[in-house]
Amino acid sequence: MMLIIKSFILSFSFLTWIPTPKKLNYSNVEFSFSKSFYPVVGLSIGCICYLIYWSLEFYFPHYVTAGFILMFLTFATRFLHLDGFMDCMDGFFGGHNSERRLEIMKDPHVGAFGTVGVIVLLLIKFSLIFYALESGTSLYVMIMFPVFSRWAMVLALVTFKYIRPMGIGSSFQTEKTRVSFMIANVLTIGIAILLTTSYLALIPILLVGCWTIAFGYLSKKLLGGGLTGDCYGAINETSEVIGMITLLILFNTNGLLG
Repeated sequence: MMLIIKSFILSFSFLTWIPTPKKLNYSNVEFSFSKSFYPVVGLSIGCICYLIYWSLEFYFPHYVTAGFILMFLTFATRFLHLDGFMDCMDGFFGGHNSERRLEIMKDPHVGAFGTVGVIVLLLIKFSLIFYALESGTSLYVMIMFPVFSRWAMVLALVTFKYIRPMGIGSSFQTEKTRVSFMIANVLTIGIAILLTTSYLALIPILLVGCWTIAFGYLSKKLLGGGLTGDCYGAINETSEVIGMITLLILFNTNGLLG
């Protein structure tokens, strides 16, 4: 029971700005098992996104509300995933071999590729959030896309080797990995089906999963055998976009969902 409680707390502490209680001591096993609850963290973030929309609906136009939602998504995670995305853009496009790419990604400074990449990413996210609000599908889209993207990180963590042996990502590789992945799968699928009452909600999960595997193999090839923490952040950010696009298509094409 303590494993579950500690892991649940750690999942929120690692992925959001919520601090870990000072008296909480945890092991690598508990840290690794915390990824079981990443979809729950995503659900919480999604619910707050919808709450922001609900609170501002009668006071501001949708493009203003979309801006506030995007701001929350960015600050709620302490820029953790966006930072990883920017580092990947700099490393993947700025390095000519795996050693140079890893060196660039470890550099705390942001380069041109990372800057342009994050601007494009945020513009796409803003457009998709705005469209979700305009189309009346905000309840489902806002709540579900953060769930799918956090699940994508779990998929990447259990599928691909972490390339830096001393990095924080190595703590996720324990004997609890398969169990935590199964729990994350059940939570993600359960949330999607309960919200939509349709098995078509599995389509975004499938597409996000395919994207995660494709991005993971590309990263593995470019970095020489594995992924870094930056890659997991990039997977989250890009999976949010894939998830939103798929959900919006399903909801707005002949009412396939909802």
